[in-house]
Parts: sequence; structure tokens; C-alpha cells
Amino acid sequence: MQRFTYPAIFHTAKDGISIEFPDLPGCLPCAHSLQEAKKNAAEALTVHLSGMIKDGDPIPEPSPVEAIKLGPGETVHLINTIF
Repeated sequence: MQRFTYPAIFHTAKDGISIEFPDLPGCLPCAHSLQEAKKNAAEALTVHLSGMIKDGDPIPEPSPVEAIKLGPGETVHLINTIF
């Protein structure tokens, strides 16, 4: 089993939460609630990393949380996956 933890930026707006993984371009889930956002982020992280591993792409090192710049309405969450 492999365990991965990546920071995700949750941007909260009136119409929901958009999620961005700064280290994983193209991994962009969304949700309507914080609980759903955490679940969707974990699922998206698993699928994205699985695809990278399957394709033989290098897996980037996660950025330190303190290095992530946040804008208005944004929070950072650490998202874990094991597979």
C-alpha cells in the first residue's frame, strides 16, 4: 500500500466549493458542502495519482502547507489517500 498526502485549496463561493491541488495540475474536483468537498477531493486525488502511476509519470513532492498562498475565500486542507 502507498499513502499520499497533498494540500488542496478549497475556494468557497456562493455556488459551492471548487478544489485545486497546486501540485497536481488538472485535478480539480468541486462540491456543495465542506463534507462533500473533502470526500470528492480524496476520490479525485486517488484517481489522479493512480493514473499518473499507471502512465509512469513522476509523482511530485507535496508542497509545504506554509508555502501555499491563499486568496479571499480560500482555505488549505491536507487530503490523504491510500491505495
